[in-house]
Amino acid sequence: MTVGRIARSRWRSLGASLVGWAALVVLYLVLQTIASAYPGPLVTVTSPYTVSSTETLVEAEAGPCRREGPVSGSGFGYWWTCQAVIRRPDGATALIELRSSTLTPDDTGTRVTLEESCGAGGGCAYGRPGYGGWTVPMRLLTYVIGIAVVAALVMACAGVVHAVLGPPRRPTLMLARRRADELGDAP
Repeated sequence: MTVGRIARSRWRSLGASLVGWAALVVLYLVLQTIASAYPGPLVTVTSPYTVSSTETLVEAEAGPCRREGPVSGSGFGYWWTCQAVIRRPDGATALIELRSSTLTPDDTGTRVTLEESCGAGGGCAYGRPGYGGWTVPMRLLTYVIGIAVVAALVMACAGVVHAVLGPPRRPTLMLARRRADELGDAP
């Protein structure tokens, strides 16, 4: 392979890797947009509670909100991120931030009933109640997002490695035989 062909191969690999990275970002944002459109408890936020993965109705008092978009962690489009004080039935409270328009400025200063779904690790998801039938498909979507992101990340990293290291090299023994054939030293 000539030096020019090797350089073109590396640039092609780097270009393909950059396209892979861009596809990764777009894929993530498209899947986040779909997940963010679901009003039930899906978006996990940090909460000081460590409870089982059961769903509980809680009261949220909406605080100040800010608008995010047209591209944000919630996906494509404009979304509201609002602070809220969560009041649990046992009297415990927590100040959290809810993304993906779970609460909007229309809710500011009012008490809104939300569904809280917490795992044993302390992370909780909040959403509007009444979307129980969509819980399993939406949780599956979160797994698909994770798998797709990991797969695209591996492919993009492989492209970068190929661009840096170049095309696969022939084993030394094969090169030695070829040189011997060219020089007429082959048995």
